[in-house]
Amino acid sequence: MSNFEALQTATVNPSLTHAFLAQAGSIVPGKTANLILLEENPLEEPETLKNPLWVMVEGHKTDRSLLELFKTKAADRKNIGISALRYAEYLITK
Repeated sequence: MSNFEALQTATVNPSLTHAFLAQAGSIVPGKTANLILLEENPLEEPETLKNPLWVMVEGHKTDRSLLELFKTKAADRKNIGISALRYAEYLITK
């Protein structure tokens, strides 16, 4: 699978096959603003996806310093099972 096909599989393809993702997957007027800003082109350097400059979820921007804080706190969590259940609940009720 090429880098392009891998990115397509993770972005636009799910929005075409799952109704709950119809407002995501591509940058089009009227769709939800979920995107990431990277330092390198992920088609040439896929590893850049691991360390974005910022992430936008539903139009809310999160910069690298806050992402690093989230990463640190997530690694220190002792209640991963509860977190997984809360995430599943979020997905079901959204």
